Amino acid sequence: MYTRKDLRMALTAGLSNGFSLLSGVPFGYYMPLAVLACAGGTYGASVELGRQRLLGTVLGGVLLWISFDAFHSLPTTLAIPLTLGLMRLLGGMLKLKAGYKVGGLIVVMGMLVHSTNMRLWISLRLMWTVFGVIITLLNLRLFWPSSSVMMWTVFGVIITLLNLRLF
Repeated sequence: MYTRKDLRMALTAGLSNGFSLLSGVPFGYYMPLAVLACAGGTYGASVELGRQRLLGTVLGGVLLWISFDAFHSLPTTLAIPLTLGLMRLLGGMLKLKAGYKVGGLIVVMGMLVHSTNMRLWISLRLMWTVFGVIITLLNLRLFWPSSSVMMWTVFGVIITLLNLRLF
């Protein structure tokens, strides 16, 4: 049986995939991936996952940018582990639990696959990730919110009306 959270996540991922394909901007598949990675069970969990994903993307992109130029004389088999070790060290200092994994994927993909258009790829990946996180958070607040959020919203409206003496 599918729950409300599953349907909400599938609908959001599908809509974000359609939007990214219709936009014509390359690497749009990172938007639905960010939606799926950030859709936690609660709003707070999704905010934390989104924060981790964004920090990991930024950190991985910056380290890739620096290490690609700094380690260009080293073999790739040595440059990637050095950069990943630095990524893990900085991720631990920033207390990243999932974000350093995203940054590690960016480092590996950037050095192995996107080395010819790396700067464009990093900026577009960051853009699509930001859009995916924003869409996920908006989705959790606006589309089928949990009953506790609805209850607090109704309670807040009643309190506001009582304070304004309109009830």
